[in-house]
Amino acid sequence: MTVTANIPTNTRARNARMQEARRNHDYFNEHAEELFERYPDQWLLIHSGGEVAPFDDLAKLIDERNTLSEVQRGGSIIERRRVGAWIL
Repeated sequence: MTVTANIPTNTRARNARMQEARRNHDYFNEHAEELFERYPDQWLLIHSGGEVAPFDDLAKLIDERNTLSEVQRGGSIIERRRVGAWIL
């Protein structure tokens, strides 16, 4: 049984975001290669425990992310295959 009556609302919200992020990272870690093969050269928004939305444009991804609930947005992850190295 989970008791939340004495936990401040901001702590419950933070815990919910952390659980959401953990679920999304676990999903991504399990499916990264498959996702990158399916969506080459695209930005990936992963939310809600494994919902994947591919985007060519990062700005459109951010717009879509902003439509998610606070918990979904706070726990979402953005990925893109990194190829090569940057030399500065």
